[in-house]
Amino acid sequence: MTSNPTGVAVYCRLAQKDDERMEVQKERLLRYALEQGYDDVTLYVDNGASGLNFDRPGFLQMNKDIDAGLIHVIIIQSLDRIGRNMVATMQWINKAADKGISFKMSLDSKEQELFNASLDFFNQCYNLIEAMALGKKGGV
Repeated sequence: MTSNPTGVAVYCRLAQKDDERMEVQKERLLRYALEQGYDDVTLYVDNGASGLNFDRPGFLQMNKDIDAGLIHVIIIQSLDRIGRNMVATMQWINKAADKGISFKMSLDSKEQELFNASLDFFNQCYNLIEAMALGKKGGV
């Protein structure tokens, strides 16, 4: 694990500060990263930070590193670790994906497939809602 961005981010968040639970989350995600062949990752942590907004030190630093082109993979425990507001979370995920970021969760392969399908579904719903809000007609 390094303090300089390595291209692979591990993002951990807990709403209520709990050092013991945070250690469990970090260990699980770091173990998953190693299992996937990522032995040099950058850890971003927000322990005791609400997921209702993105104003979190670890998340903000990860965003800066994404904007600088230093990250290409983000490993998370679940989507709600990114954010609790699904529309805002999907907007953020879409922007990150447009920058070439891929997301991985510490799941088995069938769960990862379900996660990817769910992400695609939510993305399609978000695009449809956005198109309707802009008054577009036709397909997305």
